[in-house]
Amino acid sequence: MKKQLTMTFLMTIVLIVVIGSSIFATNCTGPLSKDRNDCNAIIENQADSLYGLGNNGIYRVGDYYNRDFVEGVVFEVTNGGREGKIVSLHQTDVAWYNQDREYWLQDESIKWNEAVDNEWRGELNTNMLSHKKHPIKKWCKDMGSNWYIPSKQELLEIYRSKDLINATISKNKGEILGSYYYWSSTECSDDYAWSVEMETGEVKSYNKCADLHTIAVSYFPINNEEEGVSLKPMQWCKED
Repeated sequence: MKKQLTMTFLMTIVLIVVIGSSIFATNCTGPLSKDRNDCNAIIENQADSLYGLGNNGIYRVGDYYNRDFVEGVVFEVTNGGREGKIVSLHQTDVAWYNQDREYWLQDESIKWNEAVDNEWRGELNTNMLSHKKHPIKKWCKDMGSNWYIPSKQELLEIYRSKDLINATISKNKGEILGSYYYWSSTECSDDYAWSVEMETGEVKSYNKCADLHTIAVSYFPINNEEEGVSLKPMQWCKED
């Protein structure tokens, strides 16, 4: 009887040691080097994601992006998450067109219709705008050469992931997307351009001289060139 109790006690101790070792290992501090290395890799990837470097350079919608002095929140990914688009952490209120319309109408060489009606490629629209005529482009240029004003469809893509985006913006001390109409770079007529309301996703045209909320977007990854940070494959917010 005594011998049987001793064996039971020993088996219980062995079982406790085995379970403890397993827990120890899965907590990244155990003696099993393979498990420890796997856990360390997980911790490093989590840290990279926290600091905006992605998970081994791979991003998902809603991730914080912070590389090459450019930061934002991912709202679209391609190439398995290695490329995509980000939205800025900050925003402004600005007019699409210079509010002194009469001044511009005195110059017959100026076309009131910019013909920037691309619904998907905001960078193409932004590139056609003038810094002097369009406050919306000046704000974009002041942020950096890689930024541009999103198109109507790009704004709708941001709206569809608004909750994920806002959570990340808030964590990184940015300005969340509110229940406002935001300018797109897509023109709809001589006097009006499209906007998107971020609470409902409603698309509405506004007079270009109105001050509306405005955000900027950028492709990633960003290329570092001798003259500074630029968008791949070209700089969209160029000087006129």
